[in-house]
Amino acid sequence: MKQEKRKYLVNKAEITKLRLLFLLLTAFTLIASCDNNPASMEPELIVFNADIRTVDQNQIRAEAFAIKDGRFVAVGNNEEVLDLKGATTESINANGATIVPGFIDSHTHLSAGSKIVTGINLTGIREKSVWLEMIAERVKTMEPGEWLLGGRWDYTFENKGLPTRWELDKVSPNNPVALSDIDGHSMWVNSLAIEKANIRADSEVPLGGQVLVNESSGEPNGILLEGAMQLIWDAPTY
Repeated sequence: MKQEKRKYLVNKAEITKLRLLFLLLTAFTLIASCDNNPASMEPELIVFNADIRTVDQNQIRAEAFAIKDGRFVAVGNNEEVLDLKGATTESINANGATIVPGFIDSHTHLSAGSKIVTGINLTGIREKSVWLEMIAERVKTMEPGEWLLGGRWDYTFENKGLPTRWELDKVSPNNPVALSDIDGHSMWVNSLAIEKANIRADSEVPLGGQVLVNESSGEPNGILLEGAMQLIWDAPTY
């Protein structure tokens, strides 16, 4: 009876030791897992203190991001992203600079496109008469002397030849007008724009550019081709 009791006590002691060992192993595992940045998870790069436009409707703006293996692994505020920094992580302080996703486009004219957004857009309008009506209405909302920009007119719709400066003068005598065509290789301007840019029939233009002229008078007719558009862009009040 005593031997059985002793055996029971020994087994109980061994079980207690096993339980303690199990608890110690569990605790060790938990402590090890509390390492927020094991080497295998450390990002290679962190950019912080930035004005990030994510193009993500669920998180439109952010301050920092982390990259590992060429992929974003975190996007958020400075504190939470910098907390991921490891011993080998490179960090860049953007000093408030704006960062946007890369544009995957082989041929983009962002600055020219902004003129369409802020100016007048003639895309898809087939009749020249409607262009002129739209321009006249837009000019009514502007201060005299203010430039009207934009364009995307397409003369091939009517196939009646290029428009002229004199047509623009009738609807915008007090505002300089400079409208790029649909493909961005020519510009339609009025007389006030020509005056402000000091454009003449014999104006020196960049290589490949041309100032078209009226056949009878020899005066600029309001169409600038290719590099000649630079004359407008360089105008003092453009």
